[in-house]
Amino acid sequence: MYVLFIILNEIEYLTEIIKKMKEAGVRGATVIEGTSASEIVDNDLYTASFLASLVNAYERRNKASRVIFSLIEREEQVQRAMEEVQKILEGEAKKSPLGMMFVLPVAHMQGGELGRHIESRDKKRKLEEKNASKSE
Repeated sequence: MYVLFIILNEIEYLTEIIKKMKEAGVRGATVIEGTSASEIVDNDLYTASFLASLVNAYERRNKASRVIFSLIEREEQVQRAMEEVQKILEGEAKKSPLGMMFVLPVAHMQGGELGRHIESRDKKRKLEEKNASKSE
């Protein structure tokens, strides 16, 4: 099992990326708002007045990135999802830094869409095995 992280600086691609991930077999994802540390430091240097801080807060909100993360059961699904995201972003990547993707292994998990899917699949498999042993 894996967790795929996508840090997306161009949020207009968010919906398309989520749809393509679903088509690639990804069962669910969580999206949170993010801001790079350098963006915070750079903006805090220029917030001398209350009005400037309001303007900076508004600008930061518009520049905010999104962090998409998803638990994915199989490596093939991870590869397909990453390929789909890359296809969406590859033309734009030359214009500006769009973000990054990385994957980490997951040792244990509970809950969520993937957890429910695995639990349901395991119950079905046990029932099939039980029925097969009865018919023998």
